[in-house]
Amino acid sequence: MSAQPTPPAAPPTPPAAPDFAPGYPSKGERIGPAWDAIWRLLADGQARDRFEIERAIRDPWELSPLTVRNLLQQARKCGHLVAEIGGGRAATLYRRERSEVIS
Repeated sequence: MSAQPTPPAAPPTPPAAPDFAPGYPSKGERIGPAWDAIWRLLADGQARDRFEIERAIRDPWELSPLTVRNLLQQARKCGHLVAEIGGGRAATLYRRERSEVIS
């Protein structure tokens, strides 16, 4: 009898985006998935321009740019994201706090 080959391991599931308060924003119908998408977008630890993030997030969840901006600012205030000024102009760049980057 020959041994059955071992199936490849499934890739690890990235952790869910952390809430700012119990159930917020994760339980929101549109805001929860939008915040999770932002969290996944920033998983590599690279800083991204606020406008780039807004463009990637607002349409799929039908959110205003202001709502996306508020999510970014709340995440920064809670310590999940870091805001930097950069990009050769007065642009706000966001990245995950180093301890929360997936390596």
